[in-house]
Amino acid sequence: MKKIVPHILFFLISFSIYSQGVFFNTEKNFSTFSYKNRSAFTEKLDINGVGDAYEFEYTDVLKYKNFKDLKYSGSVTINDFNAIAETSLNTLEWKTTYLGIQSTVDYQFYDSYFFFLSARAGLNMSTILRGKQTVNNTSCDLTVNKEFSV
Repeated sequence: MKKIVPHILFFLISFSIYSQGVFFNTEKNFSTFSYKNRSAFTEKLDINGVGDAYEFEYTDVLKYKNFKDLKYSGSVTINDFNAIAETSLNTLEWKTTYLGIQSTVDYQFYDSYFFFLSARAGLNMSTILRGKQTVNNTSCDLTVNKEFSV
C-alpha cells in the first residue's frame, strides 16, 4: 500500500487540468415567413409558428497549437418546428419534431471581466421523429414523406 500512494500522487500531478462542461439548454424556435404560389388563383400565406428546442451539450477545450481559447462542443438536440397559416378558404397547420446531433467549434477573441467576444461555427444533422400536417381538418403523417426526412 505504501508503494501505491506515491505512484497515484505522481499520476495525478503529471496531468494538466483544463475546464470542460456538460450543459442542458432550453430555447424557443420562432418561425415567420410569407409564401405565394405562382398561380394567379392563390393568395399569399403568412405562416407563423413557435416551437421548443432542447440541447444536451458537452464542451471541452481543444489543445491546438497556440489557440488556448479554442473549444469544441458536441450535443444532442430535439427541435420542434411548428407553423400555422390561414387563408379565406384554408386553415393549415404543421407540427414537427426533429432529433439531431450538433458539432461546433468556438474561438474566443476577446475576454474582459464582464465582456467576451467569440465566433462559433458548427454543423447540425437532424432526422424527423414525428410530424403532422393538417389542412382543413384532414391530417397527414409527415414521417412517411421523403421531403421532410432528408
